[in-house]
Amino acid sequence: MPNWCATTYVFAGNTDEITMLSSKIAEWTSKEFIKTDFNSDWLGNVLYGAGLQDRIDAPESKLRCRGSIMEIGDVYEMENGKSAFDISTETAWVPMAKMWEEVIKKLDLDSVRFAYEAEEPGCELYWIYDPDNLGVFDNDEVYVNLCIKDRFFSEYGSKDWAVEKVGEKIGVKLNDFNDLIAHCNSFNSQHDDGEEFVCVHEFERINSLCD
Repeated sequence: MPNWCATTYVFAGNTDEITMLSSKIAEWTSKEFIKTDFNSDWLGNVLYGAGLQDRIDAPESKLRCRGSIMEIGDVYEMENGKSAFDISTETAWVPMAKMWEEVIKKLDLDSVRFAYEAEEPGCELYWIYDPDNLGVFDNDEVYVNLCIKDRFFSEYGSKDWAVEKVGEKIGVKLNDFNDLIAHCNSFNSQHDDGEEFVCVHEFERINSLCD
């Protein structure tokens, strides 16, 4: 059983190309090209639809697709005039983003670029990929996840925000991000039963597709 990686993608580009890509993904995941445990939401259905099925786990030109599309968002207009939409996926271990690069190439969508934010807590994978500076995840430096007295809290934000928010939650005045991490470590060591915890995960910004 793999650890599951949750990823949010944002695709941006000219309105006609973005609309086409969104429609194609919805069409291809409305049916099963082959029978799998993932049913119609299987990422491989996108590769089948794009005519890239021969590259699924192929030895020399492998595209990994072990996972599902969880949600497809509506097309919207960005502040820079481009159109965009987002999808969320759940995949084994890593985001499996290379398939999206190849689908875009196959469809000749020259204007389309994408960024993603991925989390796989088991291996402390917290990645933001945005080499084209779409800016959609610029405000996310950390992911805060905590439980204190049966009250859960989880949210994304900047390091400064995390210092203030976590300090408020644990009732301590924190000076900076290093102070925050030190207090989190201390708090968790004092609550090693796991019922209460304070976790702050820093995102790593990457510029190449790693899976």
